Amino acid sequence: MRLSTLYGKNRPDFFDNKLQPTRPKDVSAAPAFLHELNLYSTEHYRGFFITQDYSSSGRYVLIICVDGKFETICVDDYIPVNRLTLMPMYGMTFERPWELILLKAWAKFKGGYHNLESYTRPFDLI
Repeated sequence: MRLSTLYGKNRPDFFDNKLQPTRPKDVSAAPAFLHELNLYSTEHYRGFFITQDYSSSGRYVLIICVDGKFETICVDDYIPVNRLTLMPMYGMTFERPWELILLKAWAKFKGGYHNLESYTRPFDLI
């Protein structure tokens, strides 16, 4: 589902500095790399995003660092959700939309969501 569909007209701020990054509610359901998100403030992650607000086109551009080299990566805003609960994967929430886009960019870089758990070392994401 697209972010615009999921949020409708009642969307939260894309980067809400009052909300600290995710600490997964169900630690057993979330991969280890997601536990790293809460180590830094929202402002730290904001620097990864060239697109720092909702995009009507659904296109988001981020900067990633790979082996010391900075690259840009583009992703769309189609978020994989559980078809029964309509909640995002890995126990994430809709409170912080930027986290969903960051996870999607990371999955794209790693070659798909199925590669995230097996090919992600500690602190690769941040």
